[in-house]
Amino acid sequence: MTDPASPQPFPWGEAFGGYLETIGDRTASYRAARAITGGERVLYPGSYLDAAPLSVWPEVTFVDSDRTFATAVSALPTTPTGARFVVADYREPLAEVANGWADVLISLYAGPVTRYFTRYLADGAYLLANNSHGDASLALLDPRYELVAVQPTWASMQYRTGNLDSFARARKPETFTVDQVLASGRGVAFERPAACYLFRRVGR
Repeated sequence: MTDPASPQPFPWGEAFGGYLETIGDRTASYRAARAITGGERVLYPGSYLDAAPLSVWPEVTFVDSDRTFATAVSALPTTPTGARFVVADYREPLAEVANGWADVLISLYAGPVTRYFTRYLADGAYLLANNSHGDASLALLDPRYELVAVQPTWASMQYRTGNLDSFARARKPETFTVDQVLASGRGVAFERPAACYLFRRVGR
């Protein structure tokens, strides 16, 4: 899929510079993901201060119980076009977001997002997740999702779309269950680890 036109990078300046230095700028990773997903509308629960998706997708709804992000943005001289902030616990239903609204759901270091947010993802839309807090593991166990690509490392700026079996094969299959992942709050170890996993929603 051809990479769609992206928004102009928003000049975050010093407001978020320190945080970006801590987590790294994920813009290149998001651009590589959008080359596959396309889409216009992104839902990002547990985003904290990661503003990078706004430089890639036209509309991003950030959901976080921490008010820091929304407060910092409101203090900027210009509010970024397409940004929406919902201060809420993502485990609770969101009146601000309609079911099936999102083209892309981002779940990075935020816990079992798919347990609560799959309803907001359109049929055929995409989930971008990592395995730190187990959401990639949960998606691999969820028949509503199909693994379509992985980003092997954060440094690799492309997603791999072929020969994905080893990225989804648990080293200890006996521990690869929904209950185990939820209890541990961590993803299981796979034969080959990946920085990010890209899934397509294929069912309800």
